[in-house]
Amino acid sequence: LRRSAAFASGLVEIQDLSSQRVARLARAAPGETLLDYCAGGGGKALAFAAHQGGAHQSGAYQGGAYQGEAGRIFAHDAAPARMGDLPKRAERAGARIVLCPPAALPQSCDCVFVDAPCSGSGAWRRNPDAKWSLRAAELDRLVETQARVLDAAARHVPVGGRLVYATCSILHAENEAQIGSFLDRRPDFEVVDRLRFLPDGPGDGFFAAAMRRFSPSG
Repeated sequence: LRRSAAFASGLVEIQDLSSQRVARLARAAPGETLLDYCAGGGGKALAFAAHQGGAHQSGAYQGGAYQGEAGRIFAHDAAPARMGDLPKRAERAGARIVLCPPAALPQSCDCVFVDAPCSGSGAWRRNPDAKWSLRAAELDRLVETQARVLDAAARHVPVGGRLVYATCSILHAENEAQIGSFLDRRPDFEVVDRLRFLPDGPGDGFFAAAMRRFSPSG
């Protein structure tokens, strides 16, 4: 597929079906500002650009400020090297995605999408050895990291804005329990949609919860 004319010209992007379904929860619309908070390779950010209508974003980060019209889609990752291929992928897709350093995260976004670091249990059918390397202590560490990431991402969601939390995991501790704990800490958010896929179909196992901030308290 990577050698096809459709891929080379940016007409298609390779992505797991469950990831595509979860990206829809962001409900990216033209004119909105979206932040892919744990962007990694940028697959979700590219999906948002497609949902918004393609190459209509503009702007670049230079010298501590955004030059020109601000970009509509921002991509951020705690390990920036993971986004190394994103500029090339965005260029091929005809999308303008602003790679955002930690010091320049947008203060307010219509939607913040958190594809959190997780156990990857939803993809164990493709990586069957991984289930033997996961220990209870490692799962506890992941749950703590997910909570910190969620709390940090929520700071960029204004009243009326959306926060989407997703994992490629089927474990309760990383999914439903994680959302329950977050809502206990942040009663100004509510769940408005939820998806859960088991790895028994064409896609990986995945979980996602879309939340809305409905009050200024938090």
